[in-house]
Amino acid sequence: MHCDSIIYEMFLFFLTSLTLIMSATSHATVEQSLARRAHNLWSTKSSSRYAFPDWVADEWDEKILPTFAPTAMIYHSSDDLPEVRTMAVFREPTNIAMDRKGSRRTLDEFYQTALFGNPRLFQQLFPEGKFSEDAERNAAMNAYYKNQVGEECLDNGNANIQPSSYRKNLEGAYRFTNKHYRMPQIAAYARTPMRYFFNDRLYSNEEGVHVLNLVGAGFDAWQQPDYQYYFDKNTQDIRSDRDHEFYRERQVAFAIALQCAYDHQLDRIEFVPVGAGAFSSLLPNNKALDYLTQAWKSEEVQSYKKTLEKLMG
Repeated sequence: MHCDSIIYEMFLFFLTSLTLIMSATSHATVEQSLARRAHNLWSTKSSSRYAFPDWVADEWDEKILPTFAPTAMIYHSSDDLPEVRTMAVFREPTNIAMDRKGSRRTLDEFYQTALFGNPRLFQQLFPEGKFSEDAERNAAMNAYYKNQVGEECLDNGNANIQPSSYRKNLEGAYRFTNKHYRMPQIAAYARTPMRYFFNDRLYSNEEGVHVLNLVGAGFDAWQQPDYQYYFDKNTQDIRSDRDHEFYRERQVAFAIALQCAYDHQLDRIEFVPVGAGAFSSLLPNNKALDYLTQAWKSEEVQSYKKTLEKLMG
């Protein structure tokens, strides 16, 4: 298990990419707050119900960024650190059954101006200068994320890039999962301020709640990368030759959650069945939940849990 704090500030999982960008541009003069730009990205007419609230963008620069930035980190179980960084940076705001809810219209512009339009920032986020340790995947990612006139953009520093140079319909890095390869499993942690209304009363935790965002497998559309990698159309189930791998990823997710709790000296975890709800709709009934239950009860996970509990005392 590796822990790499390449994320310097974060609010929610999509903001992983935003906050990586903020870490290197917070001292630069920018025309519009990146938090506000991300908010606008989420708040298209077709995606407003999935957008984070105005107060996040309004309080980002003065409160959220300086207070909660130092708490954020990425957990992962991969030996390919460039791919972990790529997964953390290139996140989609919304993906429900492969529907981005309008976000793809502006996501490409957001990355081209904020990331590829700033070579110094790109170097900070990708110090190895690559997206993957694998030469073939690195070439594919490089060709996909850098627009066709990328050299002109990179030479211009923070200069405005003409819209015609944007790559259209940009997707997150998980698109590089296919029938033969699955991108790294990651999770993002940050202490996160919470506000919500219940019965017209505002409840809040301004000190921040410990939040770990785990990634569940997506089986809510046949186009989903996880479906392409894991699903056997003949049996309408997880492929038998990848059944253990799918189970193992559930174990790793629990191990990450336990390690995160230990790292922050927490004695309780509130779990949700990650990937066992709407995202499992194309699997047999309760299949994902059964895997989660078995993984949690497994000797490996319970042994790891007991080891960490002993270390905590």
